[in-house]
Amino acid sequence: MRTLPTSISLLLALLLAPMAQAATFYVCTGAKGEKVFQDTPCATGGEKRQLDRLEGEAAVKKRMTLAERKAASAGRDWVYIEATDNQSGEPVQMGYVVSSNSVTLAGAGAQKGKFVVRSHPKRGEELMLMVDKAQFECAGASCYAQVAFDAAAPETMPAAGGNSSPNILFIKAGDEFIERLKRTENLTIEAPFFDGRKRLQFHVVGFVL
Repeated sequence: MRTLPTSISLLLALLLAPMAQAATFYVCTGAKGEKVFQDTPCATGGEKRQLDRLEGEAAVKKRMTLAERKAASAGRDWVYIEATDNQSGEPVQMGYVVSSNSVTLAGAGAQKGKFVVRSHPKRGEELMLMVDKAQFECAGASCYAQVAFDAAAPETMPAAGGNSSPNILFIKAGDEFIERLKRTENLTIEAPFFDGRKRLQFHVVGFVL
């Protein structure tokens, strides 16, 4: 976050700040017995609180270090890793799950996929589908993914191929996708592979950001 340089900027920021709204947050017990805030119900027990939304979101965001994300997802399918962005020097966190099924690709046989959520310091949250030995067929309007949250009807979402990685497909979706992901158990993605469209299923329950 940039430091505001003058008192005038501070006043403007206060004037433009959204009005506080009460919202429900949960105080849960972490893997090491520590208290953590989150905006989804605790796995077991926990305490529900009505907090100012800005205060609650700050508490949730503050706890999400790499270690805390790992602790919060203990026993789930999510794997979290961290690297340093070469340009900014800031940390980039990434969470991924491996598909519960495989797709059969010409010349490569059965392949599992990874659904990846990457938190980038400049580009924000990025959604990716990765299949090691795949080649996605992604050009123009024909490049889209069909995404289904649990038993809901599939939704068409624009996609884009990786510039130098034909085995990566970027799914172009906004913050609403992330919020829905937090409430989803099973995610199905149909993607355009070189030898036809194929579906991968992911068990995504317990995602934390």
